[in-house]
Amino acid sequence: MKIIRRYLLLFPIISMLAATPLKTESSSKKPKADKEKPAEHKMPSSIPKKLMVLSDLDEDTILQILKFIDNKTGLSCTFVSQNGTEESFDVFIGSFFKPKSEIVQPCTSDVWNQTNNGIVSWSRWKSCIVFNTVLLGDKTQGAGSNDTKPPVDLTGIISAIDPLKDKYTASALYTLYKKYGKTVLYRINGYIPLYMGTKTKLTAALGNGRYVGAYTIDGYAIPLLEAGYPIHINYTALDSDQFPVTTVVGTNIAFIATHAQNPRGAKYFIDFLASESFRQYVGQNFFFTPPYEKPQGSLQAKSDFLPLEPEVNWVQTFAELWKDVAYPEGIDEKLLS
Repeated sequence: MKIIRRYLLLFPIISMLAATPLKTESSSKKPKADKEKPAEHKMPSSIPKKLMVLSDLDEDTILQILKFIDNKTGLSCTFVSQNGTEESFDVFIGSFFKPKSEIVQPCTSDVWNQTNNGIVSWSRWKSCIVFNTVLLGDKTQGAGSNDTKPPVDLTGIISAIDPLKDKYTASALYTLYKKYGKTVLYRINGYIPLYMGTKTKLTAALGNGRYVGAYTIDGYAIPLLEAGYPIHINYTALDSDQFPVTTVVGTNIAFIATHAQNPRGAKYFIDFLASESFRQYVGQNFFFTPPYEKPQGSLQAKSDFLPLEPEVNWVQTFAELWKDVAYPEGIDEKLLS
């Protein structure tokens, strides 16, 4: 009887608890949004946040970079395509633009060791030949990056991204054309039986052994190397007799526009490009390397590479050249799309 009496006394409490819904993960109530993390490199509040950024990098790349910079600094960057007018941007960051001196604002920086009349070099990339060392076999020992010529005849055993689909490959070839004339384009095209439509397809063909090597950009192959594939990056000349220097080095630049509406924000942007966090981000997510890192292999001497020197309308000029070299009389079967 005592047990029954105690149960009757507890019954109203048990009923109340049963009527109260339990909070579970499947509850329709939405969780509170995470608080926005403060900017890691806190920008002084006196600097305006809005910044118009002109770039010739591909849209996916520049948007990722600007998002990272916004999150780290507190800036609010807006991407301006090159179709915009010169008056529509505060700062430029990119690869292939050769600015006129009158649109570059001279500036000094406590962060950058040196600037070229207001222009800073925030990263670079290099053309190269990449080999699959398993397929190269006993020739691998002859594939040192200081060699003056490839360890094997490249004809029919290497591939490349169709340069009409990759601006970096195209700019490297155009630089070689300016140095050696059309002959070098015919030679390189003669090596390659089939072009790939993207860098993903090229690295896959190289990694799985479809080709012994590839003419490409070194940063495209670095993920394969880091993943353990038997890859060797070589900066040798394609033909040491006729074309003694064929490694092209492109330097990515940034500068503040003379007409910048937010020059203080632009300077903060430029200085952030020299930060360790930005350097690490670029190195981990893109194929660029900081220009002030010690060069490797045959790039120890300046005479061993050709600097990329962009020209106005070079893309259209090269496209016409390459179509004449690779696809004469409408031939278009050499591209693997």
